[in-house]
Amino acid sequence: MDYGKFRFETSKKERTARSATKQAEMKEVRLGRSQKIFEHDVEIRVEQARRFLIDGHKVQMVQQFKGREIIHKETAFKRFEDIVKELGE
Repeated sequence: MDYGKFRFETSKKERTARSATKQAEMKEVRLGRSQKIFEHDVEIRVEQARRFLIDGHKVQMVQQFKGREIIHKETAFKRFEDIVKELGE
C-alpha cells in the first residue's frame, strides 16, 4: 500500500466522522424592535420557529426594546411563555 492512498483513506474517514457529528445550527427569530407587535405577526414568527424545529435546528427568540420599554420586561416574558406553549402543542 502506498503512502498517498493511506493518507487519502484516513482523511476521508475523518471527513465522514466530522460530518456525522455536525451539530444543529442555531436559528434566530426576531420579534421586532418594539413590544407593540400584533398577534398575527407573532403567529407568523411561531410558524417560522416551528419550521426550524421540524428541520432539526435550535431556535432562539429575540425581543428588542426601544427607549424606556425595557422597564416592561414582564410583558416580553409572558409573550415568550405563550410562544413556548404554542410550540409545545
